Amino acid sequence: MHNATTQQSSARKIDWRKQPFWWVGAAGLVAAFLAGYTAWESLWVDELHSSWSVSGSFAEVAPRAQAGNQSPIYFWLLFAFARTLGSVGMPIGELVLRLPSLISWVAAIWVCSAVAGGSRPRRDVLAIEFGPALLVVAWIALDRIQLFYATEARVYAIVQLVSLLGWCCIGVLASPGESERLPADATTPRQERRADPRRAFVLLWCVLSTLLIYLHLLAALGVLWQWCFGAVVLRRPRAESPSSVTPKTWWLAGAWTMLSCCPAMVWAVPVWQRRGQWESFAGNPSLGSLLGLFPLAAFLVPILTFRMVDWAVAQMSEVSKQRGRQETRSIGSWMWLVAASGPWATAWLMTELEIAPIFHRRYVIVSAMPLVLLAACELRKIRLSALRWSAGLSVIIWLVVSQGTFTVWRHGHLVGWQRGEDWRGATGWVDQQWLPGDQLWCASGLIEGRQVSLPIDDRSNDYLSFPLRGLYEVADRRGTTIAPNALVNDPELWDDLWMQGSPAAVQDIWIVARGRALRLHRKLAVAGEEMRSRGGELEILVEPKEFGAVAVAKLRVLKEKE
Repeated sequence: MHNATTQQSSARKIDWRKQPFWWVGAAGLVAAFLAGYTAWESLWVDELHSSWSVSGSFAEVAPRAQAGNQSPIYFWLLFAFARTLGSVGMPIGELVLRLPSLISWVAAIWVCSAVAGGSRPRRDVLAIEFGPALLVVAWIALDRIQLFYATEARVYAIVQLVSLLGWCCIGVLASPGESERLPADATTPRQERRADPRRAFVLLWCVLSTLLIYLHLLAALGVLWQWCFGAVVLRRPRAESPSSVTPKTWWLAGAWTMLSCCPAMVWAVPVWQRRGQWESFAGNPSLGSLLGLFPLAAFLVPILTFRMVDWAVAQMSEVSKQRGRQETRSIGSWMWLVAASGPWATAWLMTELEIAPIFHRRYVIVSAMPLVLLAACELRKIRLSALRWSAGLSVIIWLVVSQGTFTVWRHGHLVGWQRGEDWRGATGWVDQQWLPGDQLWCASGLIEGRQVSLPIDDRSNDYLSFPLRGLYEVADRRGTTIAPNALVNDPELWDDLWMQGSPAAVQDIWIVARGRALRLHRKLAVAGEEMRSRGGELEILVEPKEFGAVAVAKLRVLKEKE
């Protein structure tokens, strides 16, 4: 009886604010299900570049990646991953191409929840503060921006994870180490100073930073701000501490990282010279774009508002002051503020000053999760539990309403259509309608198709038509793959391409174009005028049919009127 009473008493004393990390791990898997719900969607045009890059031999991966202004590192990894799964019988499709991003995103969620929950080893179990950790998982999982990049077959989810780990290394370096608790006297053994475990985190940061730059060149913005913040926090006097992580060590780490990235910088020169092409999608430095790039208001306005309420309650109640958690001096909020705002503001400033149009969400994706962790740090400063949960739930409501998720749910969908380009449906429909003698043309609308001299060389033709060369190839009735031809962005030049494409006087042409049916219809009208001015004729056999933001039409081109 005595033992049973003791067990019941101890069970009643369980602190539900502190729970093992696997509870939040389970919540992360729920988030993975929510993101993975759309993993079988048709790839969109940027993802089709990934598909094309890994669809050939290993030797073709790097040239195809560089044709799209991308580093080949991610595509080599994706090639190996896809071939490995293919060797065990898993067909290479949308899920396989997106799985590395989904895995990286879930890992990043777990890192964020551990940081937000203030993880500490306790009885060999990683214990966290349950509330903030769980709320962070919910915030990220309900952010439609995060859901988009979570299953995009591109490098950005991996970039988020690597950058986040780099900032965690900075956090470890900025926190007091075991060696700093040693007495600061002349008798401190040199080997004890060398035993500072944080030296390993300096090396780890160097490796992560180098990998980050090789994965995506513009991630160097995040690395730069990591190094600057580390230089500031390690600049404090060390007379009282025998720590081996000194400013000199940090400067050497920065120099080593810069030297190790020199090959990437050399490769990036031609990419940098073509930076003007990015202006069409990354060149808007307006104030609205600055504030709306990520859900800044959704994360900070509710939490800061409830922090003010919590402060006011604490001022009116001595009991609240005594029971409230004592705030410890921490650089957490400052670090995540720099991590979120540094690359974000730098990209905006470079675009505003016309140095380079790089103000786009994908180029500063390293700021996304630090913004969430900044909100989590501020959330933990709220003393009253009721206010803390109210603030966290307010963020969720703001995200659901402002990003249109509530409307999606109201229409009976869980996540909704994330990308809106059904290339799979478009090419499948062409497969069914294909007739012997038909030709296939692709109007991908890529920025590289704006200034292409005619005739198009083979390399440019392959690149501009890659949406129909990777996963979504068109085949005839016998299963023979149809090689597509590329159309440039200017429809006034389409008649020249058709004239050069085949010597036949009459051509039946399928066009698969990125954009809506009305847009394709207008381009065909322009192309038809050009044909008629040269004595030819353009007849639309199948009116433009929409597959999301992809349109398909069939034409008959007559080089000379009968």
